[in-house]
Amino acid sequence: MKRLVLLLALVGVTLTAFAQNHQYIPDTATLIVDRYLRALNVEAQKTDSMLYVETVTVCREHPGDTMFMKRWFLPPQCMRAEVFEKGRRVVGYRSNGKDVYREFKKGKWSTISPSEFLTLASGYDFRGPLYNWRINGIDLTYEGEWLFNNQPVYRVLVQDIFRYDRHYLFDKSNYLMFLADEIPPTEENAKREQAAAPIEWRAIHEYLPVGEMLLPSVESYQVNGELFIVYHTYRYLPVDMRLFNK
Repeated sequence: MKRLVLLLALVGVTLTAFAQNHQYIPDTATLIVDRYLRALNVEAQKTDSMLYVETVTVCREHPGDTMFMKRWFLPPQCMRAEVFEKGRRVVGYRSNGKDVYREFKKGKWSTISPSEFLTLASGYDFRGPLYNWRINGIDLTYEGEWLFNNQPVYRVLVQDIFRYDRHYLFDKSNYLMFLADEIPPTEENAKREQAAAPIEWRAIHEYLPVGEMLLPSVESYQVNGELFIVYHTYRYLPVDMRLFNK
């Protein structure tokens, strides 16, 4: 009887150890990015109202060169984005998610294909470049823990066939991404030359609750040695389909 009890105890210990080992999941790029997206909770965007995002970008060296961006979003696919420099609209994208895909360039709106819209307008999506990483041709590589200001953080290499590669740093305590260090394209990777001018780095300093979501409110980035500060504000507005159809 004592042997049976001892045997059952040993089996129990073995199974417990196996269960603990089985439950342990090492940190991977996919897991880290999924944690980050769950922390943002952008799936909680309201479906009965338009999310309006207003962004002000100020160049520290030239504060008069302020850029304004206005964006409207309505699930599932309605989107409008407009960028203004010195009071003049310089670029824009809008779609009702069905049969309207338009681009504003050189002073006029023109029709573009759905694939062009999804490629070009993705950079203006309030949810960020990692939101649809699974379907956007993005490769993720976990590069382990790194020290940033003497604090351990996660680092993930993000490789995108349409844009520059980036190293993303994620806070271990809250899973939020706080820094993207961009890697300029090499001569061997010429197809990235069609991307926008390289941003040396981009930082998110503050996140703001927007309903049940958590979205960036203050960012900064550097281009050609110049520092830019970015401020976002968010609010919900009544649905107005004219924004997406006119």
